[in-house]
Amino acid sequence: MTSIPTHIYRTLIKESFWLFLGIAGFTSVVLLDAWFIGQVGTSELIAIGFAGPVLIGCLNLLLALGTGITATIAPLIGQKRPVSSSLFLMVGGLVGLGLAVILWLGWKQLFQWMQAPNDLVLTLAPYIYAYLPGLPVTGILTAQISILRSWSRMKDAAIVLIVLCFMNACLDPLLMFSAGLGLSGAAWATTIAATCSVFTAMFLLRKNDQSEAIDPVSRNTLL
Repeated sequence: MTSIPTHIYRTLIKESFWLFLGIAGFTSVVLLDAWFIGQVGTSELIAIGFAGPVLIGCLNLLLALGTGITATIAPLIGQKRPVSSSLFLMVGGLVGLGLAVILWLGWKQLFQWMQAPNDLVLTLAPYIYAYLPGLPVTGILTAQISILRSWSRMKDAAIVLIVLCFMNACLDPLLMFSAGLGLSGAAWATTIAATCSVFTAMFLLRKNDQSEAIDPVSRNTLL
């Protein structure tokens, strides 16, 4: 039986650690939002219980897109072919925008179909409308993280998600309580935190020589 070299185990453990740290940071955003929303009131927390499956479904679609981006880019990198980051970022933003438009058009009917009481639908309205602008941003962010992971830059991808978690944790109490936005403040906090993470990812994508293989592209690069 062929033994696996020790350095492969070390690489596996290191990359898995950064991936775990990034996922933990992303998950903590949801947990922190739920905790702060619980401080606003019971009805708001119940309302988020209806919104949660829908919003998680949107995020899962974006994460699936991100996995597809990684699966597309990684073989091209292995073949030492130039890869278009701008193309994938545009796709991520457009998919996020499409989800936002669909949700904007049909969220009330969807929650009524879920048997949400009318008072909870009214409670959710400010949160949903504040959450919608964040979907295109999240689409771009997902694409950026996928590009970093394609280059096996798990540490940088984790840093981006940690920035998201940190900014969201700071902004939640400021917007929800200090600014008096209540439930909608949680959505605005996530949107602003995601925007900060996008700029962080932009810096990380350009910080070293690998970015030269990512940025200068044409539409014919992947053909």
